[in-house]
Amino acid sequence: MEDTKQQAFPWAVSGVRREVIEVALAPETTAAVIALLTRALLAVVRTIAEADHER
Repeated sequence: MEDTKQQAFPWAVSGVRREVIEVALAPETTAAVIALLTRALLAVVRTIAEADHER
């Protein structure tokens, strides 16, 4: 096994502060995104459950 070295992200250097960018979505957009993410999550969970069941 090779030795690994953890690399820090340039933006994660302590002491560096960046301006937070806020994003405002319409309530309909937020609801649609949540619904799509829920469907995707359920599809993944069901696939994993089916694979475990087949074992």
